[in-house]
Amino acid sequence: MKKILSSRWIPVMVGGVLFIVTMIGLTFVTGNLIGENEEIQQLVKDLEAARSQKALDDATAIQKPETIVDATKTDDSIENEGENQMLNTVIDNSFKTINDISDPGELNFDNPALPPLMDALARQR
Repeated sequence: MKKILSSRWIPVMVGGVLFIVTMIGLTFVTGNLIGENEEIQQLVKDLEAARSQKALDDATAIQKPETIVDATKTDDSIENEGENQMLNTVIDNSFKTINDISDPGELNFDNPALPPLMDALARQR
């Protein structure tokens, strides 16, 4: 018995049981308070009437075609798209320069176009 009471799990279980009992008790108390309050009952009836009126209005309303705005076209995405095109151009030009000045299988590492290419690749990655 002493081992059970000195276990680490006893406080966890006691806390869990107390939490569950508290939640059940609060549920019953608030349910009774809401059920007896006439003002809340009147608000619920008004809400139901408003919902039924809105449903009736929606059924009789003329359906207008909705236009959907392209959600992917934001200012940031347009700016990023332009920057990506510029990076792709730099990368393509750098590869073209590398291919023009070197033979297949041979690459000179003193190419001045190589540092911008490496920077562009690092930024893109």
